[in-house]
Amino acid sequence: MPQVISTLTDSVEYTTFHHQDGGGVPEPIKSVLIKGGAKLAQRKLVLLGEGKSSKDGISTEVTDEELSFLQGHPLFQTHLKNGYLEVVKTVAPVDAEKVAKDMAVDKKSAQLTLEDTDDKNPDARLKGHKVKSTIE
Repeated sequence: MPQVISTLTDSVEYTTFHHQDGGGVPEPIKSVLIKGGAKLAQRKLVLLGEGKSSKDGISTEVTDEELSFLQGHPLFQTHLKNGYLEVVKTVAPVDAEKVAKDMAVDKKSAQLTLEDTDDKNPDARLKGHKVKSTIE
């Protein structure tokens, strides 16, 4: 079954609509949800102490019919072209983390980390300070 690997922070629901003649509210015809969550802190990973608190890539299994729909969707094509998505056609599940290492990262919506801040930005005073965990 095909898989779509995403490095987007947010999930995206790719939808097509039917526009009625004479106006009115467009009606959704078909949609496919591709899961996001890359570079998003995950409480479970923090609590388990797995070394990092986020995943680099997220995998969503799609059917051949859904993949055909997605490949014709303009926003999906844009995300593919920009390197935020990759389609993997294989029988066995793939490791999304390994595939994502060579993909572009959605930095605009990713959470800030200590490495993202600098001393020149007064609103980002994280650099050089220890962050205390509120999770016991």
